Amino acid sequence: MGFFLICLWLVATVGSQKLHEQESTTTTTSTTTLSPLAPLDMKLVSFELNNMFYESFNDYMTSEVNKKYFPLDKCKDINLKMKRPNYESPYVDIRSSIDDYVSTYRGFNPMSKDELTLLLLDFTHQLSNKSVVFDTDIRNWNKFLSKPKSTNELSYVPQTWRNLLFPQVYKGVYSTPEDWANKVEKEENNIFLFYNAAGSVYNSVRDNNLMASYLNIFARKLAKSSSKILRNELGNLIGYRWQMDKMKSSLFSFESLIHLPVEDILMIDNQTFKDMQLAQKLSTSGDLLDYTTPGGRMAWYILAQRNLGDQKIIESKAFLKSIISVVPLDKIPSMLESLSPADRSGLARLDLNPLRIQVIWNMLGTNVPLPVFDDSVVQPLSQLFFEVGYKLDIEQIDNFYKLSFIPQHNGWKKLDPIFWLGDDVPFSILRYFISKHLPTSPKATYGMVEVMGVGKLINSFSFSDLKAIPAKVFKSSVTSELLSDKLTNGQLYIIHDKTHEAEKGNKFTLPAGLYPALSSKVLSGQALTYMTSISFNEDMIKASARFTPAQTVALLSSHKSKIWEQVDSVVKYNPGLFEYFTVQELKKKIQHLLNSTSRDINKLSMRLKAAWLELASPVDENGYINSDLLLNRVSISEKGPSSLLPYLALSGLTCDLISKIRPGEIIEVISAYRPTVTDVVPSCIRKCFAAAVRKYLTLKAELYRIQVNGEVELLSLLTAAEIRSIGAEIMLTWGGETLASITHPKVMMEVLIMISNEAPHIYLHNGVSYSDMELMANVLLNSLVESEKAIVDIGVMSKMRDLFPYLKHEVDVSGLDFRWFIETVHRNTDDSRALCIPTRQRNIIRNYILKAYGHPSNWTSMDLFYLGDFLIVMSEADLVQVPVKALRTVVPQLVKESLYGEELPEIRGHTDHRLYYEACAAFLNDGESLDFGEGKLFIEAWGKLAMWHLSGVNEISSYNSIQPRYSGARNLVPESRGYTRFYRSVDNESVFRVTRQAKEQLETAPKIDYRLLHDKVMDILMKRYKSLPPNISDQAVTVITRTQELLGNGSLRILGINPTKGMWNQTVVLKTITDFKAARNLTQAQEQGITQLALDAQIRLIQELVKLLKLSASELGISAEMINQVNSRVTFKEVEAYMATAKYTSPENVTAPPTIVLVDEEEFLQKEIESFSPTPTTKPVVIVPHSVLLHLDDISLTCDDLKTAGRSAAMIRSDDIGRMNKTEVADCLEVFGNMDILESYRPEIWAAIRKKLYPDGTKITGGEMINLNKLLGEVARFNPQYLNLDQSNIDAISVLGKHSDLLIHEYLKVNNKVVLNELELASLGRMLCGLTADEWLSYVNRQTFTKVMMPSLARLNCMADEKVRALLYTYIKPSLTEFNLNVAQRTLTESVSSVIELNWLMGVLPEEHLNRLSSTMMSHVSDSAVRIIPSLNNVSADLLSNLSPHSASNLEVHQFGEYLELPRRRAVRAAGGEDPVLRSVLDKYDLKVAEQDAERSPRSELEPEPESEPETDSKHSSDSLSGLNSGSSQILAYSSVLFFCMILAF
Repeated sequence: MGFFLICLWLVATVGSQKLHEQESTTTTTSTTTLSPLAPLDMKLVSFELNNMFYESFNDYMTSEVNKKYFPLDKCKDINLKMKRPNYESPYVDIRSSIDDYVSTYRGFNPMSKDELTLLLLDFTHQLSNKSVVFDTDIRNWNKFLSKPKSTNELSYVPQTWRNLLFPQVYKGVYSTPEDWANKVEKEENNIFLFYNAAGSVYNSVRDNNLMASYLNIFARKLAKSSSKILRNELGNLIGYRWQMDKMKSSLFSFESLIHLPVEDILMIDNQTFKDMQLAQKLSTSGDLLDYTTPGGRMAWYILAQRNLGDQKIIESKAFLKSIISVVPLDKIPSMLESLSPADRSGLARLDLNPLRIQVIWNMLGTNVPLPVFDDSVVQPLSQLFFEVGYKLDIEQIDNFYKLSFIPQHNGWKKLDPIFWLGDDVPFSILRYFISKHLPTSPKATYGMVEVMGVGKLINSFSFSDLKAIPAKVFKSSVTSELLSDKLTNGQLYIIHDKTHEAEKGNKFTLPAGLYPALSSKVLSGQALTYMTSISFNEDMIKASARFTPAQTVALLSSHKSKIWEQVDSVVKYNPGLFEYFTVQELKKKIQHLLNSTSRDINKLSMRLKAAWLELASPVDENGYINSDLLLNRVSISEKGPSSLLPYLALSGLTCDLISKIRPGEIIEVISAYRPTVTDVVPSCIRKCFAAAVRKYLTLKAELYRIQVNGEVELLSLLTAAEIRSIGAEIMLTWGGETLASITHPKVMMEVLIMISNEAPHIYLHNGVSYSDMELMANVLLNSLVESEKAIVDIGVMSKMRDLFPYLKHEVDVSGLDFRWFIETVHRNTDDSRALCIPTRQRNIIRNYILKAYGHPSNWTSMDLFYLGDFLIVMSEADLVQVPVKALRTVVPQLVKESLYGEELPEIRGHTDHRLYYEACAAFLNDGESLDFGEGKLFIEAWGKLAMWHLSGVNEISSYNSIQPRYSGARNLVPESRGYTRFYRSVDNESVFRVTRQAKEQLETAPKIDYRLLHDKVMDILMKRYKSLPPNISDQAVTVITRTQELLGNGSLRILGINPTKGMWNQTVVLKTITDFKAARNLTQAQEQGITQLALDAQIRLIQELVKLLKLSASELGISAEMINQVNSRVTFKEVEAYMATAKYTSPENVTAPPTIVLVDEEEFLQKEIESFSPTPTTKPVVIVPHSVLLHLDDISLTCDDLKTAGRSAAMIRSDDIGRMNKTEVADCLEVFGNMDILESYRPEIWAAIRKKLYPDGTKITGGEMINLNKLLGEVARFNPQYLNLDQSNIDAISVLGKHSDLLIHEYLKVNNKVVLNELELASLGRMLCGLTADEWLSYVNRQTFTKVMMPSLARLNCMADEKVRALLYTYIKPSLTEFNLNVAQRTLTESVSSVIELNWLMGVLPEEHLNRLSSTMMSHVSDSAVRIIPSLNNVSADLLSNLSPHSASNLEVHQFGEYLELPRRRAVRAAGGEDPVLRSVLDKYDLKVAEQDAERSPRSELEPEPESEPETDSKHSSDSLSGLNSGSSQILAYSSVLFFCMILAF
């Protein structure tokens, strides 16, 4: 049937051309016989392409002729010589294995012959069917393609032909490097064009001097491009591909050189420095460095300092100004010594790192008393202080106030404090600053004068401060002077209420800054107030971004239509308001968006942008989109698609639209699409792009007559231009093993280098596992070391950037190179320092850091700044050695730039966002539980670093403190934090609880011989140890050593000995116990306690190692019941509580942190096992004490601390809150509520807050509920009686509905509801998920449902049972026609934006309707919709295979039912194969239903067919291209083709 369709297509094509010729005969004059269709010989085109390809040079880092690697059989020997790590097996096995993998786990299969034929037909048809009556010179397309062309003639060639035949098509079009640069400049995000244009310039001449001149002209033109991506690629091009060492490099201008890769700059030797005349270029053009990255500036400074010295740098003020941002702090004073105070002040006003401002500030004479009456000194310094003071260290600020006289109290407001309202002002610094200008009188005595004196810096006031100020002060005229965007909602609520109280009985105008505090009743016009009417204007739109769901719905109830009158403001401040319109409504109003002066369209949601593109991207007669519309390459007309500006909404591309882009144009579209993505490429789009790239490469192989067998050979056709255009996210879709196995070694290396230099978080959303990362890292290192003479230097590390930490083993890296790596390579981007690596690799990176930066006690604040999140690899002993001042001065930047507390979308297995460190932990655990293994250890590592941040922040806040910082809570034994703490001492009052616990456990101990079971487990560990993966063997060692520590510490405490004092090892501990017993000092209770600890140690080892090694009960020779009994035992409870709070000290001469020493792990393990026995032992415990920095357990945190610590504060635990002052906890309620706290930690955080603020069960007020925000879910779970569920509190209840699916029945009962009104239905949020089908029917009116469906109900993401699904389908069915999803039709109308719009409600469609979706629509069915499909057996295998990888990762095994048919299981694997958890579930399910498979499925379905021999290159290409020639041969073939098709029809 498929071939018959092809025949019909051929008939149509040939018939069309015959008709054109007949028309031509009647319309042309007798003087010409020209046909409007010129002939095209595709076989000749293909033959010429093949010859050209083999003889041309590739565009990889080392340009070589293609015939060195093609045919690809030549790569086999090259790979063997390279000793590629993954090429140890026979090549045919590697190729076959990868093909099986991408077929099974990605659904990537070879293109069928029918598909390929249609692809080639369309490609040929684009040119052969083009009328040429407009140009009588075109008599033959083959001749036309081979001749030089003008820019006008270029327009005759379709874009697909231009891309796939770039050298031929563009021959003669652009003759100068300026022409090429101008062409690129018009499409600055078209990386494909950029590289091909550069290649054309590079290959246009062979004389090195002339070539250098040409390349310089091209580069210089683009060096100041507004596109950061293009500037980065320019540096990549110059440094990696143009081989400057072979040219006359002095001809390159500094504009061309500034974007060089940092390693190329650093590796310039003295002679080259002179040859390139860089001394002169730096001194005269140093200001050009403003166009490069911070890492690039650092590299240029290092080079200049090495070759010129500091004095020459000082003499060039332009250069000095550009590199002052990277000069080492200790060099700044000498460099600025000759500058005048005014010049120094000028530098201080630059946008510099605060650490540099602090150094410059010290040079301004601010560390000595200022002359009180010398205004020429005092006033400039005072003004400078108000401008940059927030960047100073707290000690400098404190000294300034102590040593100088500046206007205070009422006089200070004359100086504009606007600088102190920025995002970069640490809150504790702001609090100190404002405290110096406040009246000394209590807040309760403040009047208007005092409050006006505070002004907008009232944002520094706590809740208790604001509440203390008399309400009468807050007249609306006063309030308007206080308001700014920096006030939180909680502060605004207080000021709002006080303003209303102050104006009670008066008609007044509410200041716009208080709009976020308006209640939903006021916004809807239902409440009577003394305020003048409120308009729907820019101020209201700006405020609406802070509204609760109820407030938003209330506002739109009366103002929705006015949104289109305020489009600019909505786009700018709150594009979320557009979500309250359906896509059909939006399409009707699209012109309003086009008329908007705001072009920040990327803020719009995917749904809206997809709808825009559906409207603005019509398909042609062949079903394709004109990509020129998407790429802004057409003139904008008043009417037609171009008038809708589709390129503005490019990030709204859907799989449906991608499928309508011609394969030959897909690379350019991807290149333009990537910069528009602000988060991550959605998994559905990523996979659809990957499928389109496969089509592109298949077409390319056919056109160029290159034989490819399998995926690794198909990917070998990629050029550098294509690789750099496609980008890392899309390439990673193939998986790490596939990419590391690409046959062509240069392609493989280009791909892996590109993957290494994008952003490390992309690995967490993508089709790679940790083992993939490790493989790619080691393969890339092997390739680079081989090609760079076995030197692992800055050049190798730079190319490996994000993959370097994943190397399996430590490599020999110099300290200087690693320091450069941190300070240049990793400063080129803001998101490359967040490592997601296991303990072993973190220890390796730690060793590199110690080698590069020395002992932590010598680290500077700038060292800490450069290291940033890399500090997660350091031990606690390392961190406490860091000088307190260094930490204090830099900690505001550390917490601001840290990524670990951010939320990431599309983390496998989750429908909502996950915290970065949580996603890392899941990545390291292959998606399994975070309660064990490397995932748990990673969370502990982040907790350790975050707590260190908090201790540093508290050093700043201590200057504000009016209460003792030291908590004095030494006798408290807080709950275990879940990650290691700096240990501290406690008293021994609870020591003998161990004895009582031992007695209870011994009396109830199950009848299990723990000694024998322990020995059995240890024996298995020893036998398997050599074959264990490194991460598992490392964890085994950790389990043993941790258990030893617990045993030793516990034993010493029972003996009454403080284990935190002195040095202890297992020999000393054993001797101590023996001595006690010999001296008859060991009491019976102590002996029983020690015996119990030994039993605890055995049980703990059994529990941990059985889980780690995944041992079954049968392997251990015991029953499953016994395993459960073992796992239920609680061990070391008192000891762990003690160790979690103890602070260990060590001899004074121990100053260095422990270093990681690589030892024979098996020998170490053997010694550990041999030394471990049912007698107490312990390893040495050496925790280096810190003398000044207080440990968090010794601190009473303040709300200032938590605000300053940013996302790091979210790692606090209940005991930290327990030590806080009650007022501080109350003031910080909003801070707690806005924290992104790990889900498993939230219950204890709420419990601690409840204990402080609501010990007697007091009801939580509406304002407090809103402030609690993300913690409301925990209140609903554990203390629902605390919540006010009266409908008058709907604003606060709507916040509860965002975070909880509980308490709907309580709401209905409290309010005696018969039916829910529109406001309630839109506000209750996920609480509605608790309704049964009968309750939906009873409480929810169908008309009301329809009104609020978008977006309020569509975003609920409920887990609905079958009855609820069926009921909700009846609710949405009448609206489906509006959504372009008419279920009455046989096939649903193509409207992907509507599928996105319905979100989880797509899951309530009956399966027979889901089966009417197209495959591209299915790709956009959301994760929350997929997980409520009750049975996958009712969904076709084709649709299941087109689920997005992320949606598929949220499938659950119960959806498989008792038996899921094999084709559907294969489809699920193909869709969700990126997820290791889903793969594991499927593997287990396969085993479960294996017998049913055998009974139900024919043998051919269970066993794959043997692989057939591939067709030869010439035969395959010849067959594919036959019949595609145009001209007279097509006319002669017409009748025979028609006859053949007719026979097939019968």
